[in-house]
Amino acid sequence: GDISCARGESVRCTELYLKAIDREPRFASNTRLRNNALALLDRAELQSQVRHLASRLEDVDEALVEQTRTEHYWRRWNAVHALEARGGADKIDYGVVYGLDVAHAGSCSTRRASLAKILQLHTASSLPYLEQARDKTRGVLFGDWCLGSDLDRAIRALSQNT
Repeated sequence: GDISCARGESVRCTELYLKAIDREPRFASNTRLRNNALALLDRAELQSQVRHLASRLEDVDEALVEQTRTEHYWRRWNAVHALEARGGADKIDYGVVYGLDVAHAGSCSTRRASLAKILQLHTASSLPYLEQARDKTRGVLFGDWCLGSDLDRAIRALSQNT
């Protein structure tokens, strides 16, 4: 697995690491395996394998929580799903996760869905990310064409309760 990761053979690396942990559970605490698995969180095409691998590692919760706060979409969401699979959903600040989607996601549909989720959860921790998203479009002709006035309404709604 280590050699496959070093060669950039991510699929093979993931497969071998999962087999290694199945055969010898002590590998779940191996530092190199852990670091290589965390480095694979960016891989969209390996979502289920990477999430499964990360969920099987020992002493990884803190590192996964940290990755739920990154601007990188797949790294963030693969970490979220790995933590959920580990039973660690209570360690995730979903306001931050969805807020980062609103501020940085590449698709309008993702940004809209995340804004709706923020309003549903009414999470004040997302407020700085909503403001960041709004600030990005200041001075831009037609403003935020994707979220429009919904973004301002969400900011007002969350600001009233902080």
